[in-house]
Amino acid sequence: GVGALRAMCRGVPGDVPGVRCALVDARRGELFVAAYAAGGLELVAACVRLRAGLGAFLRALEADPVVLVGEVPEAAEGYHSPLTDLPSAECVALLGSTLPETDHPPEPLYVRPADAIRPNLPRSPLSSRPPT
Repeated sequence: GVGALRAMCRGVPGDVPGVRCALVDARRGELFVAAYAAGGLELVAACVRLRAGLGAFLRALEADPVVLVGEVPEAAEGYHSPLTDLPSAECVALLGSTLPETDHPPEPLYVRPADAIRPNLPRSPLSSRPPT
């Protein structure tokens, strides 16, 4: 189980100093975020944060520098490459070959509860016809 945010952080070269922080637009004024040490240690598990609170989140990491990857807001500077802008198959494969499956099972991780609402529509006139 390799998460997209972890794969994006893995794309930052090892000689670039700092904590890696992946950002993906979660819509509704929110971001999916996760942070990893340069060696790959998870510092902040994938979660959803308010876009307006990104500065406070980054300060709470107490790391200097922080390397932002992914969908970095225009007001911030990020590290850009084909391996970090979106999850790349190369980084997913590299992590998949090194992470122990017992600690990273191949299961989906949902950081926000489902909030789809089933519409309350009238019954279809076609469904009331007897079968022919």
